[in-house]
Amino acid sequence: MKMKLTLLCFLVGLGLLLSSHSGCQSKGMPNAQNLPIVSNIDALKEGDIVFQQSQSSQCKAIRAATGSPWTHVGIVFYRNNQWVVLEAIEPVCITPFEEWTNRSARNTVKRLREGDKVLTKEAISDMWALGSSWLNRHYDIGFAWSDEEMYCSELVYKLYERELGLAIGERKQLKEYDLSSPIVKKIMKQRYGGSIPYDEWMISPGAMFDSPVLMEIPI
Repeated sequence: MKMKLTLLCFLVGLGLLLSSHSGCQSKGMPNAQNLPIVSNIDALKEGDIVFQQSQSSQCKAIRAATGSPWTHVGIVFYRNNQWVVLEAIEPVCITPFEEWTNRSARNTVKRLREGDKVLTKEAISDMWALGSSWLNRHYDIGFAWSDEEMYCSELVYKLYERELGLAIGERKQLKEYDLSSPIVKKIMKQRYGGSIPYDEWMISPGAMFDSPVLMEIPI
């Protein structure tokens, strides 16, 4: 199990993108001061994209490969009178927003610029319907660009691309990431053996975080 989590966490940083938790019931790394991270949850809007930094040691490879501290991402909806995060961990699931933020001491929320013009009720409904159709699918440790399995940034990227025609972040091939770090090389060897898919296209949380079509929202 320890080896599985290590491999999954590395894949996050290369576009496979899982944080260090392994299921919806896991709270992961708690808020360092055990204080509420969100001061104004009512400022949230459906379609907001939430980012998280993991403190687990195995995610050093994520930061080394991507150059970004952001290792996990999800999308916010309001359902059954509460804010929730649709996310791809193991499996794809829905997590209460406050539980999601308590996994890490570092969280942030970003929103589509001029989102009010495109994130209509119909668009949100369509995004929810598509995302819900992926619930309980396994986390994609093979990072194939298909819907059979899903990794976190792939899920958010596809929702925006398919329902709004917007690309949030720039996809890269595996070979475009920084693979020079010893910890990256070690985990790549463990994960792929001698068949490293250098040409595989990926989208990372860091790339989405840096997208100019998003703006940060103080919450």
